[in-house]
Amino acid sequence: MPVQQHGLTNPGQAAETNASCRYQLTSGLMNNPTMTEADILEGLLNRRSLKGISRVVLPEADDERVLSAASQLANRYAICPVLLGQPEKLLQQAAALNLDLSGCELVDPRTDSRIAALAKLYCAARPRLSVNAATRMLRKPLYFGSMLVRSGDADTLLAGAVYPSARVIEAGRLCIGLASGVDTPSSFFLMFLPEAENPGHRILLFADCAVNVDPTPEQLADIAVSSAISYGKIVGTNPHIAMLSFSTLGSAKHPRVERVREAVAQVRTTHPTLNIDGELQADTALGHRL
Repeated sequence: MPVQQHGLTNPGQAAETNASCRYQLTSGLMNNPTMTEADILEGLLNRRSLKGISRVVLPEADDERVLSAASQLANRYAICPVLLGQPEKLLQQAAALNLDLSGCELVDPRTDSRIAALAKLYCAARPRLSVNAATRMLRKPLYFGSMLVRSGDADTLLAGAVYPSARVIEAGRLCIGLASGVDTPSSFFLMFLPEAENPGHRILLFADCAVNVDPTPEQLADIAVSSAISYGKIVGTNPHIAMLSFSTLGSAKHPRVERVREAVAQVRTTHPTLNIDGELQADTALGHRL
């Protein structure tokens, strides 16, 4: 599986707003040994708030963690969280938690006036499915929220605090579909290591961690490319990609090692501009000379 690494050492164009100005400071923070996880996350959020993400659907709004996060997003960034659930209950819950939801939009999928149009949109590619059946499905927050993204009424959806990963991926594939050029849906997680000696290792992306249990070489290559694109969009720099294994450049022979080697060869052929190496063990991948 690939691990991607790079620091915020080249944040790009000169700052034009307060948010991007705060993000520009991140390159200095990456070389500051006293930086924290919060420093890194603040820089990433400030950067993302400038990239056209203004409406975020949260289908698990009745979870206290999600409700608290929505309040913080609305109050600190130029983002409107769209909370799915029963508005009166969400407001009661927010009051009990002393949360401000004034910057959020509260939507009840069961009664929202857009559900008929969304159901027709969902059925457009499924002629055998009735609109009534689609309407029943879209009354579920996860599917309704996914269709808001599909229709353009929202920019992105965030879920997984309550719903299992399989259900979130299922809703995304059914309602939104895979991005162009992506054949293998996959997951990743970011690791913030503020005290890492090498500044370039303070933001690491690991994939695939939850979806593909036993990927083929083709799937490994697809995961590597998708993850590299995601890293670039989130962090703003081009990653170094290490395809991990229990072998380093031929030190062991095994069919699983061969899969990784084949995946590296495929990526180098289809995406020659990506900086990829492997197969590598983790200690080698994280060495200063990578």
